[in-house]
Amino acid sequence: MASHPDVSFLRQVPLFKDVDEPTLRALWPRFRERRVRKGEVLFRTNDPGDELYLIFSGDIVVSKPVTGRVE
Repeated sequence: MASHPDVSFLRQVPLFKDVDEPTLRALWPRFRERRVRKGEVLFRTNDPGDELYLIFSGDIVVSKPVTGRVE
């Protein structure tokens, strides 16, 4: 993410589409960029839900084991 308060990215996220500009500018500094490598696991089932991930660029695969090693 950009280091300056460029909230245009947040405007593209449906969760923030109706949030006013001053609030978005106040939220922006709370976000931090996290780069991940292909194949890296961000979280697993039953991990504490204490983070929100917004994808700035790239793709992500969400999978869940159903039986044994099948996803």
